[in-house]
Amino acid sequence: MKNVSRNAVHESAWKKCILLALLLGITPLILDSSLPQVTPSVWAGEQNRNENIDFLYGFLQGHYTLIGRFPDSNGAYTGKVILKKGAGSLEVVRKVNGKEIRGTGKIETATADKVKVLRVRFVGGARHYEATYLIHSDLDNYARLTGYLYLKNGSTKRPGLEALFIDR
Repeated sequence: MKNVSRNAVHESAWKKCILLALLLGITPLILDSSLPQVTPSVWAGEQNRNENIDFLYGFLQGHYTLIGRFPDSNGAYTGKVILKKGAGSLEVVRKVNGKEIRGTGKIETATADKVKVLRVRFVGGARHYEATYLIHSDLDNYARLTGYLYLKNGSTKRPGLEALFIDR
């Protein structure tokens, strides 16, 4: 096993947090001068766009525990979700109530601020769904997703809710 100092691990974790914040369009405020300084200009420009998106796909890839509520419903459910990095997207496998459903996920932008979100589309039964997740990280720098679930045909009166927590 490689001998890594505690400061190196701390610095690596901070760099990961700072880079994620910059990718999501958040300017981190660094008060501790001993931490690495990363400027937004490092990520500016179209040339890095694909690298940024690729980084986010890698960050999001993994196995998750799912907690949710279907659109226009009061019934809660739990399940598992697997996000697997593909070519320019994520392959999504959802297992809820013993049924496996496959879909696709893409990093897209939302709002006038062009906030990066994960948009997932899948078909369950005869219903077409779309979920829009905000991308967060937990205290250990693993991905955490929270979002709304809609029926794609626009008939949703009350969106569903979902939270995905990484399984370690």
